Amino acid sequence: RLGLLPKIDVISAVSGGAWASSILMFAPMQVNELLGLDRSADPGGLTLSELDKAPPPFGAVLMNETVKTAMGLRMKKVPYRLLWIETIGECFLKPFGLYDMNSYMALNQTEVESIVARNPKFKGAVFHTLQPGRAKNIIINSVVTAPDGFKASAENAVALQASPDFTGSPFYPNDTQVDYENVNLGRPSLTHVLTGGGMIESFAFGSVHPMKRKDQMGGPDIPLLAPAEPFSLCKAVGISSAAFAGQ
Repeated sequence: RLGLLPKIDVISAVSGGAWASSILMFAPMQVNELLGLDRSADPGGLTLSELDKAPPPFGAVLMNETVKTAMGLRMKKVPYRLLWIETIGECFLKPFGLYDMNSYMALNQTEVESIVARNPKFKGAVFHTLQPGRAKNIIINSVVTAPDGFKASAENAVALQASPDFTGSPFYPNDTQVDYENVNLGRPSLTHVLTGGGMIESFAFGSVHPMKRKDQMGGPDIPLLAPAEPFSLCKAVGISSAAFAGQ
């Protein structure tokens, strides 16, 4: 109501705050309609009949049942590795047209045009972009834990930041390499693993690393193979809210 949202440089979010902030930033509808700001905020106007009205779109998704949705998706043979991600997409993003596992993210339409001009194979691809009148950017935070078969710990956990423009782990954890202990006694561990230290444009996240050493140092236009599947908004939000993954 104060008109401060467009003046915010960036929203940093994690877990439930990630899907909530993503709806706010990407949903293609006016903020007043999305949040129900046109409704009375006067406590005297909160009558029983007013409270009995359906909540605005942003609040309505809070009533969706994640457990029931997850069970339904599993019955449809959604693989376990995607079950929570698709549950979040179905419950919270689908009502706003943002549940598309085969879509990409970008800051705005100008950036989409730039991506397609540099990478013609993305012509016709679906890109979700930030809506006007919102904050300038959003960071969806997650954690990279150990590979399958190895133990995660506070010492080897690495931050992962996803935004419409860039995604990655910008820093080395404690400015060093990490070790992963094997869950099976007597089996070799992974040691001195270099994780983090850079970002990549989000549409290319998940591609194979550059083969040439000079390209591994980064740069404005490093040639890469396209990722096998898009790193969608739905994946970024689902990963961020998968708290059980660290157990």
